[in-house]
Amino acid sequence: MEKIGCAKGTARRAFEELQRSGFIEMVDESLFSSRSQSKARTWRLTWLPFKDGLPTNEWEKLSLPGQKCTLKGGYRVKI
Repeated sequence: MEKIGCAKGTARRAFEELQRSGFIEMVDESLFSSRSQSKARTWRLTWLPFKDGLPTNEWEKLSLPGQKCTLKGGYRVKI
């Protein structure tokens, strides 16, 4: 596997931020076993359909302080 020159902590924080912001969602947890095959976490992009379901678009709920945003359903909120 090719290394990308990113510290483990930096990558972890990036994934946490993407998950917290609603851009990604973990689908399968990682598994490490010395006796069987190990497996990395599996992520999905929330703006794409997944397993015959519609996109959840969780990122649309994201708002930044001081911004006005229009949410689904026409509600207008100022944070």
